[in-house]
Amino acid sequence: MPSVVLRAISVAAVITVTASRVFAATPPPAKTWKSSLTAPTTESAATVHISKSSSAQIKISTGIVTFKMKLKGVLDNADMPVNSMNNTIEFVFLVNGATRTKGFDFSLVDGKGVIKTPVALSDAATWGTMLAAGATIEMRQVRVIQVGTGEVFGVDGFTTK
Repeated sequence: MPSVVLRAISVAAVITVTASRVFAATPPPAKTWKSSLTAPTTESAATVHISKSSSAQIKISTGIVTFKMKLKGVLDNADMPVNSMNNTIEFVFLVNGATRTKGFDFSLVDGKGVIKTPVALSDAATWGTMLAAGATIEMRQVRVIQVGTGEVFGVDGFTTK
């Protein structure tokens, strides 16, 4: 009977050590994330749309995560370039098992909009806690929201040919 108990403890110890190695492994470096912005797949009451190739991007540097967006060809229902302030782009991501959303306001001038905003790893309001170098952040979604209507007119994704 004691040898069965020792074998069970030994097997449990091996499983624990193996599991510890799996979860303690250093994640591979991922220094950038980029996606095209396209129309949402569900109907929207937005009165604007994206007509040209646009992108959302995240770049990593020491202690900083920089959120970027380049929108081009944002047109109204009459296919005229849009001029408006206080539109929003939201980046949705997973940090330490919790979903977080970081939004940035931007203006559209002649149908174009740009953001480039650095956020420190120490910004607990963004990340839910201060992050250390090497923390993994999982991207979930990007939404581009029209001022006034609150409707999504752009999302991260791709368009088939």
